[in-house]
Amino acid sequence: MKGTIARLLIAAGIVFSLFIPFTSAHASPEITDVFLTNTAEDLIVYASLRDGFSEGLVEAIQSGVPTTFTFHLELYRNRNVWLDEPVSSRQAKHSVKYDLLRKEYRFTRDDSGAVEERTTKSLADLKSWMSELESVPLARYNTLIPNDRYYVRVKAEMKTTKLFFPLNYIFFFVSFLDEKTGWFESLPFTVKGLRNEHR
Repeated sequence: MKGTIARLLIAAGIVFSLFIPFTSAHASPEITDVFLTNTAEDLIVYASLRDGFSEGLVEAIQSGVPTTFTFHLELYRNRNVWLDEPVSSRQAKHSVKYDLLRKEYRFTRDDSGAVEERTTKSLADLKSWMSELESVPLARYNTLIPNDRYYVRVKAEMKTTKLFFPLNYIFFFVSFLDEKTGWFESLPFTVKGLRNEHR
């Protein structure tokens, strides 16, 4: 009986996949427009993810599969003789779940520990929200040594939520939607010149 059900679900998944348009190759995702500044308390990072949405990823999201973009941020102190010293790190998570009944995207952002939620019916808005890091605190500003040189590294991972039986049979194509960027490394900066340093 269980074998019969499994075969039916697999067949349903195959039939469902026939209606999915062929997904063409897309440009590799990458981190761009990293900008560094500071408040009186924190070193602040802005960044953008370019080409993070393949056609297959959009199809998965619009099928109701939860998806998360995880941004990894690292701060290093540059040292001429020794290995560069890691100073701080942070993860920022942008997630989306498509509501099939209301036909709207439910977006959740956790960039700095304060969770923000939004909804939209616009795919363009969703792509912007998912791809933009805005004002993410990476380190306490007063802990940075004024004359030392630092740099920031940023990368992103785009993953769909792992599905379990029977959805893993119906949406078997989703398992391939797991991408990441390389590390983007900022130009070295000092605390004194921080407000004008960006790349």
